Amino acid sequence: MLLIKDFRNEVDLLISIGNDVEALSNLMELSDKTIFTPNELALG
Repeated sequence: MLLIKDFRNEVDLLISIGNDVEALSNLMELSDKTIFTPNELALG
């Protein structure tokens, strides 16, 4: 069992990533929908 925080939703995941551009880019490639940064979510 990996000792990784269970993310309740994408927002938790994105907040944990923060401004890690490479990680966000990798997630966007894996996702079939738009992924927003925490700042974009706050402004949205």
